[in-house]
Amino acid sequence: MQVTELSADGLKREFKVVVQADEIEDRVTRRLDELRQKIRMPGFRPGKVPVTLLRKQYGRSVMGEVLEQAVNQGSQKAISDHELRPALQPKIEVTSFDEGTDLEFTMAVEVLPK
Repeated sequence: MQVTELSADGLKREFKVVVQADEIEDRVTRRLDELRQKIRMPGFRPGKVPVTLLRKQYGRSVMGEVLEQAVNQGSQKAISDHELRPALQPKIEVTSFDEGTDLEFTMAVEVLPK
């Protein structure tokens, strides 16, 4: 995860956060392995459902869940690394993401004065 400060104008801060594609894929795979142990599908014993079948059926929802976690962790990392005290909820805008590519988003936040 790479955090870059784009601007620091008064009490407004803006950051660009990049999460690598292999990190996202690793999180998706781990989440599918967790689900594999819990999901029951007709024709398969509990815990023996193939991951490819799970990815086909639940891949989009797991990807959404993982992206949400990545955005939350990235924004928290940017706030904690720069020791900011946000006044409001940060405004987050995903600038680019396609499956298999890096996730890039910008975060704009207003901070409390020191």
